[in-house]
Formats: sequence, C-alpha cells, structure tokens
Amino acid sequence: MYCGMRIGGEKERRDFSALEKRRFEALRLLKRGIRPTEVARRVGVARQTIIGWKKKYAVGGPAALEASGGRGRKSRLTEEQKESLRRILAEGPPETTQGKWVWTCAAVAQLIQKEFNISYHPGHVWKILVGLGWNSQTAAFQVEAPEPISAGDEDPKRKNGASRS
Repeated sequence: MYCGMRIGGEKERRDFSALEKRRFEALRLLKRGIRPTEVARRVGVARQTIIGWKKKYAVGGPAALEASGGRGRKSRLTEEQKESLRRILAEGPPETTQGKWVWTCAAVAQLIQKEFNISYHPGHVWKILVGLGWNSQTAAFQVEAPEPISAGDEDPKRKNGASRS
C-alpha cells in the first residue's frame, strides 16, 4: 500500500472555542422558544445534534456544552521534528517503485525511526502525513514518462495490426 502523499494545504484545525459558542447560541435560541429544526438551520447543524445538546444541557448544565479540547493522543513528534520530516519528504524518497518515486507508509515509518528514534506503526503514519498537509490523491513524482505512441506506430501487444476500438 502506498501512502502516495503530496504537499498540499495546511490541515484545517477545529476551533473548539467557536464550536462551544455555536452550542451556547443554539441553547439561547431554544430558550427563546425557537423550534429545534429552525435552531439547527440557523447554527448549521442537524436537528438531531440540537436535540442531543438540549439533552446534555438538561443533565449536565452549561458544563456539558463547554469545549473539551482536542481529541486523541498527542503526537510523539515535536513541531520541529514534523517540519524536518516535511522537508525530508519533499526531497523525495531514496528509491523508486515501478518507475515512480513514492513514499510508502512503511518507508515513512522507517524514516521517522531512523531520523528521530520514534517508532510508529506503518498503518498509523498516514495520520502524521495528513497533519503535515499531504494527501493520498497523487503517487508523488514520476521518474520517466512513457514515450507517446504516434498514429503510425504499431502496438506490440496487438497481433496482425488489429485496430484499437
């Protein structure tokens, strides 16, 4: 499996403060007697989300709607290490695979181990790469472009000059 990551835009971070403000705005609208469907439309969420927030507030009060911060485990790579990794990856991989320069998740995991002495499972490396702004839509850089076939050239795979259709 190829990671096939390339440099793209910076990954968008969730603004937990803005999300909290949206929940309290929804609560304010509900307290004014506005129906959950209309509240959902105004704050840009599903009606079921509004109902869930209403239930959380009923059980836990305002604390139940407060921002809880980021989810998941913090990265073991520092910001400086991530920036260094970004530069190394942008230089391209040391080997080619089937005529293309590609970073596999396993190769990136080995690179992180070698450069920073931090071990990551290859199956989790994609999360780091996405965080660096890479994506899996492109398989990196092509080393050799195939020569174009002109109209007069015969395709060696076709016997007796069979037509292409």
